[in-house]
Amino acid sequence: MNLPVAAFTTFYTNPFTILPLYLMAYELGAWVSGVHGGVAAAKLSFPEMQWDDWAGELWDWLVMLGEPILIGLPLLAAGLAITGYFAVRVAWRVMVLWKWRARQNRAEDRNKPE
Repeated sequence: MNLPVAAFTTFYTNPFTILPLYLMAYELGAWVSGVHGGVAAAKLSFPEMQWDDWAGELWDWLVMLGEPILIGLPLLAAGLAITGYFAVRVAWRVMVLWKWRARQNRAEDRNKPE
């Protein structure tokens, strides 16, 4: 069961989906904290960064997002982790029940008089 879970997690954490995940975290943090400023959305562009100042620009951008992103990221991570945990538990249980029933049906078919 670990292999399908690991394969699935690569689908939702990749360069194409990271921006929607961060937007979801920001919106979740804004909803929880009650901060609804449009300042962060207006300044999402990075002006011609050089290799030596990318970390500073990234830090400034993170500070500008502030409270919503710092609240939303842990909440989103915890929510996805809990959802993933229970989804795997349910999928595992369904698979085990399906195999038990299949085994029981095979045993009943073998024990039927012809």
